[in-house]
Amino acid sequence: MEFKKMKLILKIPKIFFKVLYCIIYTIFSVSMSNAVTIDFSTYIGGFSEDFSVEADVNSKNEIVISGNTSSTNFPTTSGVFDNLYNGGSWDSFISKLSKDASTLQFSTFIGGNSSDTGTNVFYNQSEDKILIIGTTSSSNFPTKNAYSDTFNLGYDSFISCFSNKGDSLIYSTYIGGSNTDFTLASFVDKNDNVYVSGRTFSLDFPTTLNAFSQTSFGNWESFISKISSNGDSLIASTLIGGNQQDENFDIEIDKFGNPYITGFTFSINYPTTSGAFQVYPSGNSEIYVSKFTNDMSILNYSTYLGGSSTDYGNSIAIDKNLNAFITGSTSSTDFPIFNGYDASFNGGEDIFLSKVSSDGSILLYSSFLGGNSSERSYNVSLDLVSNVYLSGHTSSIDFPIFNGVNNNGSNDYFIVSLNIIDNSINYSTCFGSTLSETFGSSNYTNGSLYLTGNTESNNFLSTSGSYSQINSGGNDVTLTKFLFFNQPLKISQIQDKSYLEDSGVNLVVNLDSIFINPDSSSALVYSTSVSGSGINSYINSDSLLISTITDSTGDYQIIVTALKDSITTVSDSFLITIIPVNDPPTVFNLLNPTDGDTLPNFFDPIEFIWNSSIDADNTNLIYNLKIFNSSFDTTISNISDTTLNFTSSLEELTNYNWFVEVTDGEFTVSSSDTFEFITPMAVSISENENQVPNSFALRQNYPNPFNPTTTISYDLPINSKVILKIYNLIGQEVRALVEKNVNAGFHLVNWDGKNDFGKQVSSGIYIYKIQAGDFVQSKKMVFLK
Repeated sequence: MEFKKMKLILKIPKIFFKVLYCIIYTIFSVSMSNAVTIDFSTYIGGFSEDFSVEADVNSKNEIVISGNTSSTNFPTTSGVFDNLYNGGSWDSFISKLSKDASTLQFSTFIGGNSSDTGTNVFYNQSEDKILIIGTTSSSNFPTKNAYSDTFNLGYDSFISCFSNKGDSLIYSTYIGGSNTDFTLASFVDKNDNVYVSGRTFSLDFPTTLNAFSQTSFGNWESFISKISSNGDSLIASTLIGGNQQDENFDIEIDKFGNPYITGFTFSINYPTTSGAFQVYPSGNSEIYVSKFTNDMSILNYSTYLGGSSTDYGNSIAIDKNLNAFITGSTSSTDFPIFNGYDASFNGGEDIFLSKVSSDGSILLYSSFLGGNSSERSYNVSLDLVSNVYLSGHTSSIDFPIFNGVNNNGSNDYFIVSLNIIDNSINYSTCFGSTLSETFGSSNYTNGSLYLTGNTESNNFLSTSGSYSQINSGGNDVTLTKFLFFNQPLKISQIQDKSYLEDSGVNLVVNLDSIFINPDSSSALVYSTSVSGSGINSYINSDSLLISTITDSTGDYQIIVTALKDSITTVSDSFLITIIPVNDPPTVFNLLNPTDGDTLPNFFDPIEFIWNSSIDADNTNLIYNLKIFNSSFDTTISNISDTTLNFTSSLEELTNYNWFVEVTDGEFTVSSSDTFEFITPMAVSISENENQVPNSFALRQNYPNPFNPTTTISYDLPINSKVILKIYNLIGQEVRALVEKNVNAGFHLVNWDGKNDFGKQVSSGIYIYKIQAGDFVQSKKMVFLK
């Protein structure tokens, strides 16, 4: 299940009151221990007005935020796409922060000469691109590889795709008609296609062939458009609405690629489908929930949802069974309620949470939530065990609070998770500052909730080590991360298992099929213990494995514990039975030559050494040594010892592999590894150390010219570190003949006309040079073919 981003754009009047962000956390369908902490909180901004409307988080927990700014000094980084403000009333921005919000990894403007506002931001599936979607009135908004690079007057939607470093624009496109078009919500699917939705006043808004509706009634009309992953084509686009105002506030895509939308309508003829839960409107402003086919040609279902007064659908989420969760606000005392946490309207304007069946025909759950004043919910999100999270704002001092800070009595912000089975709230808390705030969005993912928005306050909560702990002027962007601690669940029992004695490593079970983390499918840390010493149990990633110990049999109890966030655990236990069998020889290790070893002398025998294998049945063991490469393969059999001196005509400067097998007549076991060794160059050196010369000397090679070999002699009056090399006429090393400490005496070395890589050199003149202590001398020689 994909976690739902919570989206909200709300401007609070600039009055001096204390705004609290209120978090109410409730467990859905199970009873758990709960806790919430703030991981970090930071400012981002310039000296003017800065607003953030959304955040997204990648697999490394790096956060990217988007919004709009009028600050010409909004923080940007070097090397980005655009670090200069473009003029006009607003520029959009994208900023990427490290996972602890201590570092601004990149930040860039994008915009033109008028107003540009970013509404949504997403990482693509592979996380190598970042997309910002929004609305612009700039005729010179940057475009590239576009479906449409022409501004269509009024306001247009835009989609812009950046590199992960923010240094290049991959594609950017307008989408719109000749009047006003506003982006209100968007979504990026698993194929990186972008769905843009909102409202349009354009009679010529672009639609595609076979779209559900290509005709506008001339008022505000909802639209959904699907743009290809490279931004250059309109895959599908449709209008939907009636003869009055229709606005689409959120869009969600299910696992089959079908889009769902919710919003509000004043139209009494908004399209609904036969068998829908509510075919006709009940009041003034009515919520709608509509599901389309992937190509937007057919309306799978469409229903009104509401009472006799004003109702707004602000957010939608789809569960694994394709049921739709909708949240928003209602002032209808007769709003449809079913099995709700709160069945009574509380006054003013209440939150609602409703669950509609996969075909849109049945209201499976519906509840009020609120106090005696007004509140609105803008976001709904589901986690892996269907905890339902809501966010929004409230001015009710009696808003439901549990185990947290009470409402301040002003226009406060909340996050709620409802247990729609137990109808309970388990946890709540608040935080805030002393001046007005704008709540941008909340994004729940992997047990963490990221809140973006902005504040005028200088004492908004910021944490030590965060990117900025002060307000830079006007309204600054804020980013706060909450950590939710939900207890892991055991959803299945590990069954008892049996394995043969000495069977080695055995996979017992994938633990993710036994335990589940409500926040993430991969965040649990597993540990294991075993009774007795006959087997070992251990964890590899999310798999439980056991390894047998030689000759051990019997029954052993294993306990597995799932740990989440170093705080909460759940365990399971089961039995492992080891059945006795005849024992094979034990695995053993290779010793010499070591892996990657270059042999010291080509002409010496190779000494192969390995550890002994042990047979529990005391059988005499026989070893077989195998030496091979792609063109050579030999086996020396019937070895009774663990050492063998091998003499054979191997090639010089060649890589060979070797391993050993052991057998007791029934079982054959290989060494635990295969080693590689390299034969050295076949260089023959003659030395006469019985006589000592009076001085250093380098003699002329003989024969000269030569083919195929020649002999070079040199004299050492004292023990010396000798370097004797051959070079071509441009000074490049051809062959190193001697690089070692050499005793005093008369010495000969042969050269076979090959280079350091064993390849025959070309005919010509070569230089050979000796360095022995302070003695350096060179001579020429000629190689002929």
